[in-house]
Amino acid sequence: MSSVTGNKVQENGYKQLSFFHSANHLPIGELEGNKIAPEKAAEMLRKRGVDISVEQAAQILELLRKFAHIVVSQHLESQRQNVMRKAD
Repeated sequence: MSSVTGNKVQENGYKQLSFFHSANHLPIGELEGNKIAPEKAAEMLRKRGVDISVEQAAQILELLRKFAHIVVSQHLESQRQNVMRKAD
């Protein structure tokens, strides 16, 4: 299970978010195959002291989806290359 907790303001005025496993928060397994609505993301962050708009939450979620896509694509390409090398 993973969640956003432990927010603290850095010298530059931005809040630093830390991620850790905890039984007190929404398990990642409950999110698989579903998208988090921007409203829900904004609400979850507000409860942890991060005040963002629904529009900002939507932008953050889109960026996270793009990052996830890149990571998965790179991993799959790496796996494909490993299989190709072993076949040679």
